[in-house]
Amino acid sequence: MLHYSMQPHLGLAMRPLGDTLDVYAKLVRVGYGSIKDWADKHGYKPVTVYRVIHVWGNRTDKEPHGGLAREIMRRLRETLAQ
Repeated sequence: MLHYSMQPHLGLAMRPLGDTLDVYAKLVRVGYGSIKDWADKHGYKPVTVYRVIHVWGNRTDKEPHGGLAREIMRRLRETLAQ
């Protein structure tokens, strides 16, 4: 008998990062002082990174619509996967 799950397989690209406090804690663990520090070192405006995390950090149903938001989420996931 086959079992079909309604939940898609959550690979690296679709794992939730969490809210801004979760992301902050994870970034501190990998050596960044803050979300602002990460944003500055990667060439993004901190307010943009905070907004992307707020809107997309806990989403697993789809990727961000905009190219910049998608890029920020991808780079955050790569940083936090280290």
